[in-house]
Amino acid sequence: MTLHQIPNTLQLESFWMPFTANRQFKAAPRLFASAEGMHYTTVDGRRVIDGSAGLWCVNAGHGRRQIAAAVERQLMNLDFAPSFQMGHPLAFDFAARLAEIAKHMQAAKGTEKAAGIIADIAMRGR
Repeated sequence: MTLHQIPNTLQLESFWMPFTANRQFKAAPRLFASAEGMHYTTVDGRRVIDGSAGLWCVNAGHGRRQIAAAVERQLMNLDFAPSFQMGHPLAFDFAARLAEIAKHMQAAKGTEKAAGIIADIAMRGR
């Protein structure tokens, strides 16, 4: 059990939550303790489906070890490179892949082929 799982130990007043009815939330807080795959776990141990993929920022799921390992490798190699008058090769590689996806998406707009095209490009790694 963590400190925040003990009732009335969390001070809620200092943090204002955007797009939230703060007074009502703080009267009956809904708090997550962790997440794995497509589920959050609340501080009292209930599993909750993350239906919005963390507001669309964890579409591959929470706690993916291979993603964390890739992020760690990149952070330890180069955590930031400014895009002003200099750059990093991976930024250009990513832009080229994104342009290819966009080109195929434009050709397939309005069809169900679009998702298949994106999956195919992603699987080829190009």
